[in-house]
Amino acid sequence: MWKLKHNLNSLLIPKIDGMDFICKTPIYIPFKKIGINALVRKETPLPLEEEMILKLLQLKYKKVADISKILGVEEDILNDILGEMSLKDLIYVKGEVITITPKGETALKKLTQLIIKHEIISLYIDGITGDFADVENGKNKIPKFYPCLDNNIIIDETFLKQKSTEIERKYKEIQSAYNISSSMVSNNQIYQLLDIDYETTEFVEKNLLIYKNCNDEDYFYEVGSNDQYSNAVLEQIKYASGMKSLLRSRTDVEKYSSVNACIEKSLIDNFNTLNDYVRKDEKEIDEIYFTDRLMLNKEYIEILIQAQEIKPEKIIITTSSLDTICTNSVINTLHNISDKIPVNIVYNESDFYSNKIAQNIIKNNKGSKKIQLAKDNDIVNTKIILYPQCYINVDYIPHFISGAYILQEVPTIFFDKDIIKENMAKIEEKYNINGANKK
Repeated sequence: MWKLKHNLNSLLIPKIDGMDFICKTPIYIPFKKIGINALVRKETPLPLEEEMILKLLQLKYKKVADISKILGVEEDILNDILGEMSLKDLIYVKGEVITITPKGETALKKLTQLIIKHEIISLYIDGITGDFADVENGKNKIPKFYPCLDNNIIIDETFLKQKSTEIERKYKEIQSAYNISSSMVSNNQIYQLLDIDYETTEFVEKNLLIYKNCNDEDYFYEVGSNDQYSNAVLEQIKYASGMKSLLRSRTDVEKYSSVNACIEKSLIDNFNTLNDYVRKDEKEIDEIYFTDRLMLNKEYIEILIQAQEIKPEKIIITTSSLDTICTNSVINTLHNISDKIPVNIVYNESDFYSNKIAQNIIKNNKGSKKIQLAKDNDIVNTKIILYPQCYINVDYIPHFISGAYILQEVPTIFFDKDIIKENMAKIEEKYNINGANKK
C-alpha cells in the first residue's frame, strides 16, 4: 500500500488494568524563570599592585612613604589602593604603618583573593511541584486550543528562605557545568540571598492521558509518572481557566448523543495483534498493519501528514471535529497536495474551534487549486478517504467530567476496496463533490 514512515511506538497507549483509555492530549506545565539577587563569594586573581604591596610588607617595608618610593606610585594613589586592600581584610593600617593580615598572607600564597560581588542567579522552578528544574524549549505562550495547568507556587522571600539549601546546590551544579564547558575552575559560593530581581513564566509540553475506571464513573489522569501533575489535573479540571480547552460544553456534544460506536470483533482483534507486533518490535509488520482494524492513537494524523508519499488520487474529509483532525502539519500537507489532486473538506461549523481552523485554511488557500470547503451541521463523526488507499471513520463518545465533557475517539481504518468505493460514492453524492470539482 505505502511505506510506513511514522513511528508506531509513539502512538501506543500504556495499558492500565481495570481502566479504559479515553484520550491523550498535550498539556502545558508552567515553569517560573526567576532571577535571584544574591551576594556571591568569588575567588579572583590577586591584582598585580596588591601582590607587590603584600610582598613588600613581607620584606618588612611597612611605611607608606617607603612603599610609594619603591613602587614609584604617588602616595595619594597608593592610599586609594591600600584603602581597598584594608576593606578586603588583606592589610591593617594604623597611621603610616601597614601590617599584613593572615588573610593577606593566604592571598599572597595563592595569588588569589576572595571578594563579595552582586550576581543575578537565573533558575527555573516547576510551577506545580516547586522543584528546581532544567528547561529546554520552553514556550512563552501556549498554542491555541491546548490545555495548561495553573501555577501553584508563590515566589517570595519566604520561598527563598525555605529553598536556600536547594538554591545553593543548584548554583553549584551550574558552576560545575560552567567549569566543564569553559575548561576553567570556578568555586564561587552564595554568600547571601537578597530578593527576586525578575520572574517570568515558560510552558513545557507534556502528555496527558485520561482513563476511566471500568467499574465506576471515576476518571484517572496520568502525566508521565509525576503524581503531582496528575493530582493537579484532577483538582484544576474543576475550575482552572487553562483547562477549559480540554472540555466541551453540553451544546458542543449534543450532536453525539445518538452515536452508537459499536466495533466489530475482527477490527478489535486486528488492532490487538498490531499492538502486540509494535510492542515486540516485529520487523514484518505490513501484513497486519494493512488490515481493517481499530486505529492507534491519532494514527490518522500521521497518515494525513504522509499523504504526499501515499499519493492518493483525491482526499475527502467530512468531520464534526475539524480542530482535532487538521493540525498545523496536516493543513500544510493538504495545502501542498491540493496543487496536484482534489482536496475536499466538509465540516460542522457549530463547533467554535472548528470554525477557527476553517478560517485558517481559507486564509492560507493559494493558487488556482485550493482546498474546497463546505459546511454541514448535521455531521456527527469524521470520515477520511485517501482514494484508493484507505477509508477512515472516527466516532466520538462524550464523557461527562466536572460539569463538562471530554470526547473519546473511536477510529477505524479500512483497506477493503469495496468499502472505500462505497463510502466515497455516498459522500460524493451527498455533497455533490464530483460536480463541484468539475465546475
